Amino acid sequence: MLQALYHAGALHLVSNIVGMLIFAPALGRRLGVLRTLSIVAAAILVGDVSQTLYNHAVGDVRPTIGASAAMFGLLGAYGALFPFYRPCQWLLPARLLAYMMLTVSCAAAVLSPYSSIAHAAHVGGLLVGLFASRLFRVHDWKIATMKN
Repeated sequence: MLQALYHAGALHLVSNIVGMLIFAPALGRRLGVLRTLSIVAAAILVGDVSQTLYNHAVGDVRPTIGASAAMFGLLGAYGALFPFYRPCQWLLPARLLAYMMLTVSCAAAVLSPYSSIAHAAHVGGLLVGLFASRLFRVHDWKIATMKN
């Protein structure tokens, strides 16, 4: 998990921070800080494991660094919870953006297995965000129906 604190340069660091600043505030308001942080932590962990397994499968020995999996986890959760919002007035709605980035990362992992970009970590993080947001919605629905 400490690899998320290292970055391959200023642009890498800034892009992760900007992505987190776009998606985290709305998720924090909707899910709460602890749930949002749990998505970040789980996305980092799953992203690291998925990239490590991917690297092992293709024979790449480079370490995985950066917090892209965390940012992609937030993107996945944002896309699931705010599907029709357009973050930062982008042309694409959040759900379409999330699925497009998932598709691009999967394709890039297949087409460029020795890339310096951790595409498998992006996929793992984004899937965590999608799954966690579903889990939290189901949990909230059960609590809401029990109170009535």
